[in-house]
Amino acid sequence: MTSLTETVCPFCTLLCENVYTDEERNFACTTAQKSMAILPTVNIYTDNKAVTRDEALQEASQLLHKAQSILYTGLSVDVAGMRSVLNLARTTGGVVDHQYSDEFAPYIDALQHTGGFNTTLTETVNRAECLLLIGEELEKNYPHLLNQCVKHQRLFPENISPPSLLRLANTEESLNALPELLAVMNALLLGDEVTDTLSFSGVSIAQLKAIIQQLQQAKYSVIIWDNAELPNEHASIIIQSLYRFIDKMNTTHRCTALPLGGRHQSSTFMQVMTWQTAYPMRVCFQQGAAHYDIHQYSSQRLLASDEIDLVVWIASSTNMSYPDTPHPVIAFAPELPEHLPNPPAVFIPIGIVGVDHAGYLFRFDQVVTLAVQQIRDCGLPNIATLLPQLLQYYKEAI
Repeated sequence: MTSLTETVCPFCTLLCENVYTDEERNFACTTAQKSMAILPTVNIYTDNKAVTRDEALQEASQLLHKAQSILYTGLSVDVAGMRSVLNLARTTGGVVDHQYSDEFAPYIDALQHTGGFNTTLTETVNRAECLLLIGEELEKNYPHLLNQCVKHQRLFPENISPPSLLRLANTEESLNALPELLAVMNALLLGDEVTDTLSFSGVSIAQLKAIIQQLQQAKYSVIIWDNAELPNEHASIIIQSLYRFIDKMNTTHRCTALPLGGRHQSSTFMQVMTWQTAYPMRVCFQQGAAHYDIHQYSSQRLLASDEIDLVVWIASSTNMSYPDTPHPVIAFAPELPEHLPNPPAVFIPIGIVGVDHAGYLFRFDQVVTLAVQQIRDCGLPNIATLLPQLLQYYKEAI
């Protein structure tokens, strides 16, 4: 057990570096405290029968051989873990997609259509003069966000004052009206006439004009939103509208975006996928080649349409939802929910990344890789150790 030391917190995508732990396993963050209360199980089983780890891996290799259509999902893993997933998937074939890819697929889609103009957390902390926060649960989902962006000591003497804060769409009603709000803001920025009496979900034209004016008065403004919080059916359109607004702002002022997201290590997932396959997500391995389709290879769509016959579910973080499928599941996780309608055919417990084993994770802005440390010893392996063993059993059975 690590005693009173500074460490990187792995429990949200900010990967805060100034979080302390002590011998009681206390983090200075409510999200981390709830996750640390979960202790991994040590019971290994196949079909509800206790077995050794080697027996479980052998059974898993047999299931992989029998399967015609495999889905690798969950995938809250570190860099080494994701590499081992891809090595296995290349050999067995199947689709590789993060369990929560629906939260960031619209962002990828928007970038492919319009491009983007992003900054980093470090740049925001040190240079931003004005922050526009979009959404109603940013502080809840990222408890240390404002502590990082507003209260953090700045590196440059000319930017000593903390940035001013603006808010937009900070209620559920106004969040659903965000496409209309952004359309009006883009029109105002272009100089189009907009009737002052209009109002959208309680947000007036005067309020939108005031937001634009304050953004223009700042030397460096940053627009912050959480991709997971955007209304899913309009998320891609919303993000494209945001980037059009930012692009127009940059003709006369410095304005950029800081999109949040990447929960359950999905930022790490996307980075390793991109480097290893040239695609950020939703890849199917067939005959040794990677095939990408942002719609066809969605893990959520494949499960809903019953197009797979085996799920390999890997969750080295806490509070991930177990896959809803009638087909066999090979599960690697710290624990399982109780009273599952379809218990896994094989369950092998693993440690929590950044708690039970060390590793490397990408921060949400995807420009920094941070080392997370082991702060307790639960005696469980990590996925980067187990999957090469499973791959070896698979090859021996060929």
